[in-house]
Amino acid sequence: LPGSLPPEPTILSPLNSAVDGCSLFHPVQSPDPTLRAFLFCAELRALTDIIFSMLHTAVNDLVWVDQYSALQRMFSEIHKFPQIAVDTESNSLFAYQEKVCLLQTSTPFRDSLVYTLALTNLSILAPVFSNREQRKIFHACEYDLICLKRDFHFEVNNIFDTMLAARILGKKLVGLGNLLQQYFEIELDKRYQRANWGMRPLSKEMRDYARMDTHYLFILEEAIETELIAAEL
Repeated sequence: LPGSLPPEPTILSPLNSAVDGCSLFHPVQSPDPTLRAFLFCAELRALTDIIFSMLHTAVNDLVWVDQYSALQRMFSEIHKFPQIAVDTESNSLFAYQEKVCLLQTSTPFRDSLVYTLALTNLSILAPVFSNREQRKIFHACEYDLICLKRDFHFEVNNIFDTMLAARILGKKLVGLGNLLQQYFEIELDKRYQRANWGMRPLSKEMRDYARMDTHYLFILEEAIETELIAAEL
């Protein structure tokens, strides 16, 4: 049907899948620390192969959401996933009463940019954010949570913050760009970190910048969580 979403591919977690006919066991399944470390290294190598294969494929779809019909379609998709990535962009450096100007969400197959200056009522998304069974992946979530509560009255449950997780692992540089460089040799363009997100229209470069704040959070979360489990943290 016109405007309908494409069928969703089967989602397999690298930690619980079979690669080349061999099962990947979770590191905590072995009581032997030596074997656990060996399994972790083997699993990380397999995970790295999968990740780099993903990185060399085409970037997934980008959806610009500026009408309520598009917001409804977005909700009908993202609420089905066990986890989504989330970020916000505000105009705090350019307005006395700041507000969220852009809400970014990603699934493994699609990045969405919600134009919150046009769509002020996002209540349809409230069940997604409050759902305790669906993980929300953020990077440095504190300010985002404040803004989401202030502007949209969202209660956010089941959060994985990649910055806080990296600090628990003892990482010295925990910015998103730093971590993506450390783990995957990905370099993010940070030119628009202090941009005026209240301006319209947004340039293609600003849209691309915004989507990348959530686009890679899945593979980063997977890599960091694997390390946390191996370290029993």
